[in-house]
Amino acid sequence: MSAIKGPLLCYARGDTAPLSLKFSQAGAATDFTGYTSIILTVTSVEDPPDGLSKLFSMEGFISATQGQLDFRPEGINEPARLAESEAYSPDVVDSVEKFYDVQVLDGAGQKATLINTGSFKVLQDKTKG
Repeated sequence: MSAIKGPLLCYARGDTAPLSLKFSQAGAATDFTGYTSIILTVTSVEDPPDGLSKLFSMEGFISATQGQLDFRPEGINEPARLAESEAYSPDVVDSVEKFYDVQVLDGAGQKATLINTGSFKVLQDKTKG
């Protein structure tokens, strides 16, 4: 699968519901059977030379919906994911453009980049707590 530019993604600070991305090829939903280590990484620069520009990652999982990957804040349970999402710092929650990519290990254990660049915005939530 070749890497592509992804859509603009927006996620509100404090949310824990999944962010979903649908993938298809030639009009058919992509089969993610056997895929593991699904990760969406957000950085402050589009082409980071190292890991220092990483702001956060979201763990991904294969959705029950064919061809869809869902991402949520990292954490072992809902309270941990909420704490992670609420901790997105003021450096993350602003109008400055951020960038993301999506990488997986395919069924053969090979790393594949599904999206190599896309814009990502973290929105400030109005309801606190």
